[in-house]
Amino acid sequence: MHSRERTGEVNMFYNETRRDASFSTPVIGSSTGSCTDVNYGCEEFSLHYSGKYNSYDSVKEDEYITKEEKNAMSFVGMIFNRNGIVGFSDSRNSFVLGSTTKEEIIGCPVKKVFAGKKFIFVTHGFNEYRDGIPLEKLLTNVLENFSGNYSEYFSSVYKRIKPVLEEDSKRKYQFLIGYKQEIGFGGEPFSSYKLVECSIGMEGPVFSPVRLSSGVVYAGNISYAPRDIYVSPNLSISDMEKLSTELVSSVIRLGNLFEPGYYSVGGEIQVRSFV
Repeated sequence: MHSRERTGEVNMFYNETRRDASFSTPVIGSSTGSCTDVNYGCEEFSLHYSGKYNSYDSVKEDEYITKEEKNAMSFVGMIFNRNGIVGFSDSRNSFVLGSTTKEEIIGCPVKKVFAGKKFIFVTHGFNEYRDGIPLEKLLTNVLENFSGNYSEYFSSVYKRIKPVLEEDSKRKYQFLIGYKQEIGFGGEPFSSYKLVECSIGMEGPVFSPVRLSSGVVYAGNISYAPRDIYVSPNLSISDMEKLSTELVSSVIRLGNLFEPGYYSVGGEIQVRSFV
């Protein structure tokens, strides 16, 4: 797997280039691809489309954390077209004390962008596995030497995390996944990149396809994210990486200006590509 990595919670927003009326349920097991690490940073993200998914982060002092899903604190997302997928996020490790007070766990940035051999994903919402163990440790451990598809991967994650969910049935882990689908067209192979939302709760992984052929999808704290971005089907991976960095940077700058007390999106910028 060739890779490059670059370093910038969620409601959901789709900046769609165009809707693909022929989009159907993803074909599990047909995805192949390679990942490029551009630079590693840390923080959190959120998703935006016509509706909202509010998420929240967890921290060790569970008794002080709000258990209501109303505190979107990360900013994550993906840009994709026919050339590949770029995942991006901030890296601030935020949590909530009481009902409103947001704080940062200083010196503990969170990895929110991950890539396997056949898929890439970003995570938001709860960032703790259990007993102070970061979720990223579990995700990285399961991902190590894993060669299956995204459905198999998140089924494995669910098996590991199920005991935690049995203790806290309201907990939800949120993901946005990108993968490469190989399609036969007129006797010639054809590659198409797709996105899928995933939520893991007591019922197990639930997948929902993102019905776009190309564009930008945000998740988490998207209050200052730009809307109506056109992504050319021919835009290069390199340009999408630059655009991803600028998107997260602009959200952090605007958030700091309008919310000078404490803005939950921040830290180094994480950008990772998948082709």
